[in-house]
Amino acid sequence: MSILSAQTIRERVWRAQNGGSIPKFGGKSGYEPKREWTLNIEPFSEAKQACGMSYGLSSCGYDIRLGKLQSPVKVCGAEPKELQSLLIRPGEFVLAASFERITLPNDLCGLVKDKSTLARQGIALQNTVLEPGWEGYITLEISNHGTKPYRLMCGQPIAQVLFMQLDEPTVLPYKGKYQDQSSEPTEAILEN
Repeated sequence: MSILSAQTIRERVWRAQNGGSIPKFGGKSGYEPKREWTLNIEPFSEAKQACGMSYGLSSCGYDIRLGKLQSPVKVCGAEPKELQSLLIRPGEFVLAASFERITLPNDLCGLVKDKSTLARQGIALQNTVLEPGWEGYITLEISNHGTKPYRLMCGQPIAQVLFMQLDEPTVLPYKGKYQDQSSEPTEAILEN
């Protein structure tokens, strides 16, 4: 397995979103990836800054942002409500969804990793594997291991996804219970 570079990520997303040949982005003159090697990230962004952190395309991955947040507890039996920001106190755990929707081809897996700026403040993600063939919004499991409360804001950078290329496309693409997750955080689905 190898980790994809910014150029390769850009080329594969471009191909997925435009359904045709890719422009020459430098480097690999005449490079034309196989059709099944597309990768889709929507919305896709070149490297940008928000809340003092980067998001979008990075040198060897893609930095995603927080999408929908939900209050972590049900109040009087009511469903959790959608929030624009959420204070996560030391020792607390919340679920959130990514702002970006990702579709992986059968030759890539994704590794969701912490952002170092947040990790240095005690905010950790349960690092997740996105299997080849998976698609949807990523449910993020966020914990505060620090000593101070931290305010999570919709749209802020939250994690980096590293894309790793398999030596060949898998014959067992993901078809599990978390396929095509919505933009709402998805709680654990326990099957008997």
